Formats: sequence, structure tokens, C-alpha cells
Amino acid sequence: MFRRCVAALLAACLHGSVAWAQTADSLLIWAPVKNSDTSYAARFGFRVPGWSFASAGVELGVNAASLGGTFAVPINLWGKLTAQSLQSPAVQFRRDIDMRMNAETGSAAAQLSERRQMILSEDLDLSLSRHLALSYDVPGDGWSGLEVQQSLKLSSRETATSLAIRTRAVDSFRRLGAGLSLEQKFGRALRLSGELSRTADDTTVRRVDLRYQVRW
Repeated sequence: MFRRCVAALLAACLHGSVAWAQTADSLLIWAPVKNSDTSYAARFGFRVPGWSFASAGVELGVNAASLGGTFAVPINLWGKLTAQSLQSPAVQFRRDIDMRMNAETGSAAAQLSERRQMILSEDLDLSLSRHLALSYDVPGDGWSGLEVQQSLKLSSRETATSLAIRTRAVDSFRRLGAGLSLEQKFGRALRLSGELSRTADDTTVRRVDLRYQVRW
């Protein structure tokens, strides 16, 4: 009964597009998210007083397989630490450490993320990202091994073209994957993209997308 009440309250808040604007010096965190029509989440927490780079709290979710069906209410404890942050006119860099633990099962995960954006010239921008993750599944096989994801994206402002290269290693580099994607924008509304990749599960992906977006 308690879970149903909590789930109904959370869904009502998110469905109503509740927004709580936070000021830069606010210590409280309230971040509702609608993942899909059957999946909602809300993150509650606080920032460490005097040190806004550290925060922690609890995340409450509502997940259902279908509308009107049975649902689960996962509860996760989370923590985040911004180990390094740099912002200048030509370079932006950020390194974050995220930790999460399921309050019911005890399963936990930790991730180190690095993001770097650089202006190489008047026309070219370079974006680099790296993610290292380690998880422990209590009901399953325990430690899942190290997972590493890296990406490099080169963008041209003059031609509106971008080229991205991605690599992924799972199970402590026992399985590898890589991909290449190309995107071309035609004005603000039309976008053409293509991807060729091979996943860590030995699946080959070939995809071409053409998207047209209209705003009014």
C-alpha cells in the first residue's frame, strides 16, 4: 500500500511537469525525470555545505512493463563528486565520480566520467569523453568487471559536419566494440547521419537516418 501511494504521488508530480528552479547556492536537489510513459524517477538530495562539488541523496523510481500493469519501485542511494572542473574560453573539462547502490538488493556501481571540449580553430571543435564503470550485482554473479567507453568527436562549424569515433570494452577488456558515425546538417531543420559499428556482443550495426524537425 505504501509503495502504491508513493508511486501515485511521484507519477502525479512528474505528469504535471513539476519544476523547482534551483539557485546556484541552493543545497537542496530535486530533479524529476520522465523516462517514458511507464518509467518515472525523482532524485532527492543535498549538496555539501561550503563545497558544491559534492552531493548525495536517494533516487525513487516507478517502472512498469505496460500502462496499467504491475510496477516496481526501485530505491537507490547515490553520491556524486566533481573531482576536477575547468572552464575557459577555449577549453572545458570536467571529471565526475558517480556512485549508486540499490537499497533493497545491495547491488552497487561506481563510474568515473571525463569530458573535455576544445576549440581547435575558428572552424573546428573537438570533444573527448571517457567513462570507466565497475558494478557489483548481489543477486547475480558479483563483480561484473571493468567497462570502459571512449569517444572522440570532431565538428566543423563552417560545413556543419561532425565525425565521431567510439570504442567500448566490457568484462575487463575481454569483449571489445567500436563504431564510426558521420553527421551532416542542412540548415536548422534537416539532419543526415550514418553509423557503422560493431558492438561488444559481436553485432554489426549499419544505419542511415534522415531527420526533419519543425518548430512552431
